Amino acid sequence: MDNIKINTNITLPMPVTVVGSMQDDKPNFMAVGWVSRANAVPPMVTISVGKSHVTNNLIKTTGEFSLNVVSKEQVEKADFVGIYSADKQDKSRVFEVFYGELKNAPMIKGAIVSAECKVVSHIDLETNTLFIAEIKEAWSQDKFISNKHIDYKNTGALILTMPDNHYSLIGDSVAKAWKVGLIK
Repeated sequence: MDNIKINTNITLPMPVTVVGSMQDDKPNFMAVGWVSRANAVPPMVTISVGKSHVTNNLIKTTGEFSLNVVSKEQVEKADFVGIYSADKQDKSRVFEVFYGELKNAPMIKGAIVSAECKVVSHIDLETNTLFIAEIKEAWSQDKFISNKHIDYKNTGALILTMPDNHYSLIGDSVAKAWKVGLIK
């Protein structure tokens, strides 16, 4: 079977995450799929937020945000905060929140992982802003931890696939990374 050319605007499966920011002293939330680990020490992540979104300006103003990995039980709320804009809909009470040391990074109670992030740099692209942020603290619950690590396959963590626009559960393990390819 031969490879065929496809549209260059490809999208890889993305984690379903919700970014928390502060708007007029109230929590604001937005679903963001464009998320990646950026650095190990210190731990950093990147998120890409459309320039037209209120959240983009809130993060630029405060230099802080939270990154929350939500579960299948929170999918309706995550979808809601991704559909509606903060300039038209108050999203401050959608989730129960808590705070760590960063007061402009409201985190979601019950999320699989919540991380307080401090922006270290941002790059304005044509339509989006790429934020690079250091994770200051991360939070989870005992029920999601196995062998001192988050056991994602048993958490109800979701991925978003596009262009079919479906939320799916993270699936079964196929092989152990950095082991299966070792020369024997």
